[in-house]
Amino acid sequence: MDNALSGYQIDDLFIDLRNRRLWRNGREIRLNSKYFDVLVFLVSHNNQLVSRDQLFEQIWPDVIVTDTALNQSIKDIRKAIGDNAKNPRYIKTVPKHGFMFIQEPVGVRNGSEPAPEEKDVHRRPYKFLDYFREEDCDLFFGRETEIKLVTSKIVGADSFIIYGRSGAGKSSFIHAGLTPALKAKGYCVTILRNYPEHLREVFAPSDSESDVSSSLLPAHTEPDSRQTQVFIFDQFEEFFMSIPASDRQNYVVLIQNFIKKHRHIFIPVFVVREDVFAELSVFKAAVPDVFHHEFRLERLDRDRARDAIIKPAWRVNCRIEASLVESILDDLSENDKIDPPQLQIVCDALYDKNPGDPAMTMEAYRELGGASGILQYYLQRVLEHYSAREIPIIKNILLSLVSDSEQRLVLPVEEIERRIQLFPQGAVNFSKLITELAHARIIRFRRRDGGTWVELTHDFLIPEILRWQEPELIEIRRVRSLLNRSVENYHAHRLYIDQEVLDLLLSIGDKLPLSSDDRSLIVKSLLQRENEVPQWLLRQNPEMLAILKESLGDEKSGVRIAALRSLRPLQDEELDRLVCRIAVNDPDMAVRKTASIILGRKIYPETHRWLSEDQTFSGAGLLKKAFTLAFIRDYDRELIKLRLLSLPMILTVMLSLMWIRIRRQKAEVWRKAVAGAAGAGVSGLLMGLTLGIILISFRESTGYEAFTLITVLSSLGVLSGSVAGFGVSLGMAASHAISFRHSPFWGIAGAVAGGFIIGGLAHILGVDILRAIFGQNLNQIAGAYEGAVIGLGLSAGYYLGLSHKNKRLAILLAALGSMMAAVLLTIVQGNLFSASLDAVAHSFSQSQIDLQPLAGMFGESHFGRISRLILGAVEGTLFGGFLATGLLWSEKSIQNSA
Repeated sequence: MDNALSGYQIDDLFIDLRNRRLWRNGREIRLNSKYFDVLVFLVSHNNQLVSRDQLFEQIWPDVIVTDTALNQSIKDIRKAIGDNAKNPRYIKTVPKHGFMFIQEPVGVRNGSEPAPEEKDVHRRPYKFLDYFREEDCDLFFGRETEIKLVTSKIVGADSFIIYGRSGAGKSSFIHAGLTPALKAKGYCVTILRNYPEHLREVFAPSDSESDVSSSLLPAHTEPDSRQTQVFIFDQFEEFFMSIPASDRQNYVVLIQNFIKKHRHIFIPVFVVREDVFAELSVFKAAVPDVFHHEFRLERLDRDRARDAIIKPAWRVNCRIEASLVESILDDLSENDKIDPPQLQIVCDALYDKNPGDPAMTMEAYRELGGASGILQYYLQRVLEHYSAREIPIIKNILLSLVSDSEQRLVLPVEEIERRIQLFPQGAVNFSKLITELAHARIIRFRRRDGGTWVELTHDFLIPEILRWQEPELIEIRRVRSLLNRSVENYHAHRLYIDQEVLDLLLSIGDKLPLSSDDRSLIVKSLLQRENEVPQWLLRQNPEMLAILKESLGDEKSGVRIAALRSLRPLQDEELDRLVCRIAVNDPDMAVRKTASIILGRKIYPETHRWLSEDQTFSGAGLLKKAFTLAFIRDYDRELIKLRLLSLPMILTVMLSLMWIRIRRQKAEVWRKAVAGAAGAGVSGLLMGLTLGIILISFRESTGYEAFTLITVLSSLGVLSGSVAGFGVSLGMAASHAISFRHSPFWGIAGAVAGGFIIGGLAHILGVDILRAIFGQNLNQIAGAYEGAVIGLGLSAGYYLGLSHKNKRLAILLAALGSMMAAVLLTIVQGNLFSASLDAVAHSFSQSQIDLQPLAGMFGESHFGRISRLILGAVEGTLFGGFLATGLLWSEKSIQNSA
């Protein structure tokens, strides 16, 4: 000891190794304890390059220190010893490599022993995100009561469980508190932490049959007088999270067998997070009362947190202001409870705030932004020395270590590199970044399955890491979480993804990384919800194409349509033939229409050739082919050239096209037809009432006879007006539906056709009924000819008014056109409602409907041409005006319901 090295003399500097002091010309220079260690390490390796990694490993083996902090330490050392970075006398910086002490120190021996009160000054009182170890037991405060309680319980138990929330300080509690207490009672304590490697080393059977764990027992004990072994399984939740379920049972059996065999000398203590507490039931076979002895480690209350702040500082002779302690407790307290990790982060930052002055003050606390500022900016300070190109990838490395449920992940280095995929290969040194993060104590390496795995050092880093997420990335992570739950629901209950989740997935698009199983489920769900599958899900993926083909045979037509639409952009001849078969043979017209349109677009201009030559259509009849062509022409007339078809095919296609278009708009067609019939019915009612009232005014009739006459004439007026109006309106509406791409005046042709058909039917039925019942032949009632002319005049006026975008004008012109048609019909001996009534009256001698009295009103002696002309004009005006009103009302109703 007399010749032991006690210091170094360098010029006027003296480094006192025994008392850990730095002197210059007899005056002490204050230097932070760790900075003193850095200086000593550099001096002891003088004229040698000392890398940053060496300094981290030697000076801060258990503490998170960034390159920025190391640079600051060198800066403060230079200031203390009077050195200059630009013109160094003592410490030279070797860029990108490290530092070198360039002076030759003189070793001094026979130094003095350190003073007792100074022996702990070099130790750090706080651990930041690391845990207190057994050698730190004299710095570990705030858990004295729990240590005594748990120690006494373990002594009398066959097994024990310590559990608590993440960040409760369980590892520090067992290492720096429980372990020394148990050893003081004579127990041999073994702490296991690395799973499954430690389990293999400890519990795997050895070659000796006498004992599977003899290597762990003290060498001086005999087999029949061994110490009681306390095996503490620290962070045992990793056993359930890191070992695959298929392998886990093997280790469970291994541990169970060991417990059974060594029950008399072995006490297992399981330390787990509370969220996996129930998983320990797997050990019930070996320890039936495994849950009978347990202890929940709570967060620190204010009094214990106060001890955890003050007493470690006192141990290293660090002053701390009382007001600062209360401020820290106030800021960190949540329901009067404090998380130990937060406490350590804040206190460690305060301890490092003034390296040359071992004191923790309120001023320093305010400068750091209080507790929230310290916690918020720690990771930012770590990133300060990285380049702008490296920072994004560093952030993504850390984000990849956080799960969608905001929990820590343990991942292989290769998996992290695969997940990032943000920069071209070689753009950054990935291994270097990972290593630097580990040196900064942000992440830590673990050996597992023969490879290198990485995890965050603590859960408390997660909230700060998540703050780096861009809004888009936050949304992606949220959608990823929803998708994971949907996948679980599908495997458990065969439930497809909800439409709301599908909408979110589609909004993210291909920015969301998906596995093959994810894609399959999304495609199936989209189809089952009758959604078209976007191309980014199908691109270069034969499995997705197979799902689409399978969906083409689904029993639900909506699913088949969705599958067809999804296949639309894909180019594949076999696929085209499958679409052909559906276009011709599917039982649902909507599916056939979709398939036909897709077919027309995909094989144009070969559509005609396929229809005539391809074997797909060999068994299809004329009507099926015509419908397929009609669907295509309805979609785009340029895709089907009628001149290339045979005459029978042309006629069949045109009839099919008419049917398709009317069927597509059948609701509107029927609504317009009914509205027109209702309007015309009102005109007939008015005409019948008018005729009835005039007739009873010219004759003496009883009240009953008058009522009967008015009722009969009104009913006949409503019937004839409604039937005629229905035919004309139906013709107009149907022709408009058929010719929607052409001039609206095609509706005139429809009105003529509708009037002609309905008039002809009414005439035939009326004549046949009268002949069958009364034996009378009547040929002078209104028929097809009258219906066609009225339809022509009414529709011409109606469409002329609409062409001027004036609804009132359309009604007026429709009434005028109908009136002119009625006048024309009267002139050419046509018969309308009143003339038809007169013809019927003359056929029956006892008829009460005698219109002769009306002739006198118009200056005639009998019901002649003038009377017919005037009444016909009135009928035509009413008919045209009210029918047009009904059509316009239906148009408005359709628009409102759309």
